[in-house]
Amino acid sequence: MGWAIRVALVVSMAGCSLLVDGGGSSDPDAAPAPPDAAVFGDCEVDGELACEGDALAECRSNVLVEIESCALACSEAGGAHCSTFQPSNLTGDDFGEASGALVVPIGEILTIDTGFDLLNPPPAARVQGQDEAPTIAVFRYTDIQIDGRVEITGARLIALVSSGDVSISGTVEVIEGFDFDCALPPADGFRFGGAGGGHGSLGGTGGGVTSGGGSALSGSEELSPLVPGCNGGAGGGAAGPGGLAGGGLQVAAAGTLTISGNLCGSGFGGGSVANSGGGGGGAGGAILLEAVSIVLEAGAAIVTHGGGGAGGGSIDGSGGMPGEHGCNPANAPKGGNPDGSDVGVFPGRGGNGGTGTKTGDPGANAPDGNPGGGGGGGGGVGRIRLNSAGDSVATDGVSLSGVMTQGTLAPRD
Repeated sequence: MGWAIRVALVVSMAGCSLLVDGGGSSDPDAAPAPPDAAVFGDCEVDGELACEGDALAECRSNVLVEIESCALACSEAGGAHCSTFQPSNLTGDDFGEASGALVVPIGEILTIDTGFDLLNPPPAARVQGQDEAPTIAVFRYTDIQIDGRVEITGARLIALVSSGDVSISGTVEVIEGFDFDCALPPADGFRFGGAGGGHGSLGGTGGGVTSGGGSALSGSEELSPLVPGCNGGAGGGAAGPGGLAGGGLQVAAAGTLTISGNLCGSGFGGGSVANSGGGGGGAGGAILLEAVSIVLEAGAAIVTHGGGGAGGGSIDGSGGMPGEHGCNPANAPKGGNPDGSDVGVFPGRGGNGGTGTKTGDPGANAPDGNPGGGGGGGGGVGRIRLNSAGDSVATDGVSLSGVMTQGTLAPRD
């Protein structure tokens, strides 16, 4: 059993040639052998499976023939099979409990609400708890094909799990901010803007010399646990509200995950009220992709921008403009202008949200003699993690906004 030859032995008998390919099977439903399948010696019971290194082999006509090269490992625990993996942050048998395919055609919009009633969950959905991190709504399918648009709402993070393949040529976007308070202290007073929330990069400093720096980094590069980034800090005075964080999106496929479209989990803009510094922008969220094979096609975009900081409010009863939320990989979410103005650049303007791997921009100070509050700092970018079975995932031609890292999946029996 320790030797292997390439398929095709030619045996001469009485001037005739007999091709013995080792690939025949009495089972009409048996999987075909790969074109360059190896054979591994004799066997006794047709249809019996065995592992030969990382190859899954089947006994066919008393010859053990490779039927699959296992990407992770071949395991004989409970019967020979190619190993799968346990998705990060999830403790259930979500591949095994998948039910039905998720298909979103071009031109259609599907809204997925993660805040479903625990006593009446959608089909094939469950909730996963995490230590010291928000819960995850887990949706399990046999295959996922998204050519249209999927919008994520609700007060939980989300995991889309497929026991087969995932293909996303359309858009998946978290459209509601996630309220994740990282205990940023409020800005010192009316003249000062709130700090931008931090995650993969720092949030920007709020306007005003004593308002302090932007919030610190949060979460981990492995995205385990899955965390959504930090809210922006409130502005001083009447407390212009900080923007909400970008949430968390996890996609896990037992097969191949192909993305040619857009994924977005950007932070949301800070708010502004009269007699207040502008609120800081929320940090970009988390996007975790896991599959035996991940293919990112040129033109795809994975975006976790920070939200823009709000402009400072004035003492005459008007707030500044809120900061922007954005998913365009080429454009930073803008900070809001103060005093209700929507043109130009003014003292007290909010900082732009972070893009790429950059920190959020600082909010501008309200100058002496100007009866307005300082601008909120822009939110920092989020985190992106790619876990696969093989070599590093190629990202050529892909637009990435967020601090991206890669890892290798561990096999699970």
